[in-house]
Order: sequence, then C-alpha cells, then structure tokens
Amino acid sequence: MLSQSELCCLSHTFILKEYQTNDRPPYMSVVFTETGRIIVNMISAMMGFNTSEYVDQLTLVLMPIFTPGQPPAIKYNSATFITEKIHD
Repeated sequence: MLSQSELCCLSHTFILKEYQTNDRPPYMSVVFTETGRIIVNMISAMMGFNTSEYVDQLTLVLMPIFTPGQPPAIKYNSATFITEKIHD
C-alpha cells in the first residue's frame, strides 16, 4: 500500500491543485493534470484495463516511473507491490 507521503507526492505531481486531497484512492481520472491523464491512459492500456475512469493504487504505483520532464526511471518497486496484491 502506498504511504501517505507517497500519495502526497503523487498528488502534487499529477493532480490538479483544486482536487488535491488526503483521501485514499481510487480517484476519478478527471482530477489529474493533462500529463497525469496521459500517463493514466497509457498505464491503463498497458495493463489491459477496460477503462481509466477510476485510478487505483496499481496505476498510481506505476505513475512515478514517468516523471514530467525526466526520462523514465524506477522510483517504486512495482514488482513487489503487485506480488503483495496478488497474495492478498
């Protein structure tokens, strides 16, 4: 599960200021910046999701890979997160 500080960082990077919240996901895709929506749509397509209307923790975990203005980089161990979710 994403920590509150990780959610806060994602919120400041990818969510419009008027929608930033301390609530836990899922979030509606309309609350994301244009860059955030592009990344959400790309991740949703790669994961084979039928929709990107709601953004859950799995998508949020993968978003920091694509930090705006920076080359893709691993910032969160997505494999561990996904493995833990499978075993829950």
